[in-house]
Amino acid sequence: MVALTVLVLQGSSVRYGLVLDDVNHRAQLRAADGSLTSLVEAAHLGGPRYRVRMWWQEQADLHFFRPLAFGLMWLQYRLVDWRADGMHGFSLGWAILCGCLVGQLAWRLVGSHGWGVLAGAAFTAHPGNFLTARWIACQNELMATAFSLAGLLAYGSWSGWWSTGGPSRFRRGAAITAACLAYAGALGCRESAVVWPGLAVIGDLALRPDRLRRRWPAYAVLGLIAAGYMLVRHHFLGPLVMPGLPYAHGPGEPGFARFVAAKMVYYLLGLWAYVPIVGFSGQEQVLSLIHISEPTRLLSISYAVFCLK
Repeated sequence: MVALTVLVLQGSSVRYGLVLDDVNHRAQLRAADGSLTSLVEAAHLGGPRYRVRMWWQEQADLHFFRPLAFGLMWLQYRLVDWRADGMHGFSLGWAILCGCLVGQLAWRLVGSHGWGVLAGAAFTAHPGNFLTARWIACQNELMATAFSLAGLLAYGSWSGWWSTGGPSRFRRGAAITAACLAYAGALGCRESAVVWPGLAVIGDLALRPDRLRRRWPAYAVLGLIAAGYMLVRHHFLGPLVMPGLPYAHGPGEPGFARFVAAKMVYYLLGLWAYVPIVGFSGQEQVLSLIHISEPTRLLSISYAVFCLK
């Protein structure tokens, strides 16, 4: 059911080719040799060798730290002989995997296969997720989501979220090890995964509050993983630098309060009201992405323009 939902709604994306970041990423991945340094450099939008005018800035210079995601994309590109349609096929595969993991998590939590299938299908059909399966550059989001969901399944098994008896000591050890590795993998795909331990704490508070005090060693290990990630990132990229518009609106810039309030409204509407949104960058991005948002094209554009106006 999840695969069918993805293929029906997103299957046409295999013919969409490369857009925006995709061109830059493929050029830099082609020049990469698979080493960690080259994969970090491949995530540099606007580097001196492949500087392009993108995101409506004369010199976009965004340097991300996503070596695992770009390593996987490097392997995928090589497998499909650097063809865009093959990479879109991989994107569909990652989207199906994410939907299945959501379904598995829902089944574990509520104990119903039917609700699990519905949750997985609803996740893949959600307007907030339509772009990730259609834009090759969004594979890092799909990968980070897959690792995060797999980590939650492993952590929930270790913490006893859906079991009163509990598995053997060996299986519990394997589960928490898998959860920590999945967290590290999610961090290697996208920076926003740093908040994953908060999801583990929320799950413990909601499902096993009686065992919360006994979970501090796991929280400490997750904190060490996050700290290690920040140190490695600092080694390669230096201090954290806030990107400029359209990615972020600095606190010292005029209109910051309005920007924060608008973002909150946009994403609450998108998450709970199933309204397709474009949360930043203006009408130019909406118009340039028309062909990769085909199923919700008219609603997305009209709503985004309404919000921008």
